[in-house]
Amino acid sequence: MGDCIMSEKATIGLRDIAKRIGVCYETARRWANEGRLPVFKLNGVGRWRAFTEDVDAYIEKHKNEAAAWSSS
Repeated sequence: MGDCIMSEKATIGLRDIAKRIGVCYETARRWANEGRLPVFKLNGVGRWRAFTEDVDAYIEKHKNEAAAWSSS
C-alpha cells in the first residue's frame, strides 16, 4: 500500500483571501478568474484555494495597493 504525500502548507478559501486583502468576495473571485491572485483549484476543479504563505507574499508585494483598496 503506497503512502499518499500531502502538502504541509496551509490553504485558505477565497472568502478568507478576500478578507485578508481587504476586498469583497466578488472582486477576489474576478481577480482569481483573471489570474491576478496566487490561487488554484484542487484537481483543476472546484473552489479556489491558496497557500496562506502565497497570499501573505501577495499582500506584502502589493501592500500600497491593499491600503488603497481598504480605504475605498
